[in-house]
Amino acid sequence: NKLVYEWNDNEKEYACDKTIHKLFEEQVAKTPDNIAVVFHETKLSYQQLNVQANKLARYIRKHYLSIHGEEMKPDTLIGLFFDRSIEMIVGILATLKAGAAYVPIDPKYPNDRITYILKDTNTSIVLTQTHLHDDFMNFETVNVITVDDQPFQSEKEGNLEKYCDFNNLAYVIYTS
Repeated sequence: NKLVYEWNDNEKEYACDKTIHKLFEEQVAKTPDNIAVVFHETKLSYQQLNVQANKLARYIRKHYLSIHGEEMKPDTLIGLFFDRSIEMIVGILATLKAGAAYVPIDPKYPNDRITYILKDTNTSIVLTQTHLHDDFMNFETVNVITVDDQPFQSEKEGNLEKYCDFNNLAYVIYTS
């Protein structure tokens, strides 16, 4: 009884009216210098990850505006075409901060599968890594941002204004 009811009492109230990225920003404020993510030898603190995501989010919004001639709306889908990496985490968080939802696309998918996902989601922007960039040269309707090239470094570091709320999409996942 003690094991089941007392030691396993892990029920907790969670804020149901906050977005993932807002909760992340609250954690940044509490523990900015703590390590948030580690991949191989690379580590980013909460503050470092937040700054990179904020800069990329602003860049995504500007890029979308330059392509479409209008501001990006909530529930816009952004493709993420990454190998597991720090850039993938930055891309996920930046997409959410930009007010969009992400669509993970596995680099191992066959081209037909990638084409289907891109068309079905009407994705016009894909975030990726330099070594995977050429894989998107066949998709004319897609604008590719190579995150590891860091074209967003001149953007502002601070948190973005609110572009979406807890009722908007966070991601769309295609399963087999």
